[in-house]
Amino acid sequence: MKHKHIVVFFFIITFLVGVITYVGVNTNSVNSNNENSVNNESGSNLDDDIILTVNGYPIYLDEFSWFMNKERAAVFREVGVEYMDENFWDQNYNGTTPRKILLEKTVKKMVREKTEQLFFKQLGLVDDVSYKAFLEHLEQLNRQRQKAVDAGQVIYGPIQYSARQYYSHWMATTQIKAQDQIGQLEIEESQLRDYYERTKHRYKTVSAWTLEILEVEGSPDQDGGVKAVAEEIELKVRKEGAMEAISMDYKDSKKVQVSFQQVEKMDQDRIGEWFMKDDLSLTLGGVLQVPMSNKEIWIVKAMEFFAPDYLPFEQIRNRLRPNFEDEAYNKMIQKRVKDARVEINHKIMNEIEMM
Repeated sequence: MKHKHIVVFFFIITFLVGVITYVGVNTNSVNSNNENSVNNESGSNLDDDIILTVNGYPIYLDEFSWFMNKERAAVFREVGVEYMDENFWDQNYNGTTPRKILLEKTVKKMVREKTEQLFFKQLGLVDDVSYKAFLEHLEQLNRQRQKAVDAGQVIYGPIQYSARQYYSHWMATTQIKAQDQIGQLEIEESQLRDYYERTKHRYKTVSAWTLEILEVEGSPDQDGGVKAVAEEIELKVRKEGAMEAISMDYKDSKKVQVSFQQVEKMDQDRIGEWFMKDDLSLTLGGVLQVPMSNKEIWIVKAMEFFAPDYLPFEQIRNRLRPNFEDEAYNKMIQKRVKDARVEINHKIMNEIEMM
């Protein structure tokens, strides 16, 4: 136990030192709303091949261009492809231009991603977060996968990963490792309860019903067939109420077969699916005739209604912890992004050609 406390203390100190390091905001820092605008002051001291830095870490044009291509679709959705022509990127759109929107989105995305990657490196999960290293790893992985396929081995996923596929996979798996590592921190009961109170709307039950059902099956054509008997049974249910006893009245019938069942606490959503009707209107104590086919009619009585309610804390305690850890991790990354020092080389950025 003593060792665990030492690990926790060391991590907290490391985290605080990291925060203090990142909080040194200069004139090139992103604004308090974390818009990472491309209107920040130019990084006059940056080399010509560096387009921006995040906390001093250089990002080169090839990596920025790759991220920019990923953001193009978002710009098309925002602006609308009906505006697409040879002047698309420089035309006026709500006081700005598609070009500026794309650059700002790319900067914002790059600052978020690179800040998190630098945190991975701080935790010792990766050695190199450069774009060059990423491409080398991708090439190595694809060689290994192709070699395995050529040898007749079974592999999962695509034979060859695209850069986007591999990047998404790498970020997701490394995020899990990072969360697992910082998840070693002890979480107090009060923290979990506070989180439950803030998020219990996510753990809410849906309305439900307890139903009694008489299933009436028989011929649709003959006198005294399924429809006539179903109407007769519905009147009995409304008058007498005891559905199971009523079903016994028809146990020797040669015209229809009547069976009884009770369904406990069926969710409202499932009821519509079960009866194949979206507009089934139940009322407490109400009786409905529900045709299931031309040979089968169900008599349904709503016996008990269960209003939506919050699942109790004790019941979902184990589900709360990983969600709490996810939230804590994302908040920590968001703070690091907000405090990140961003320096932009506007000379290069203004010369980027839009394809």
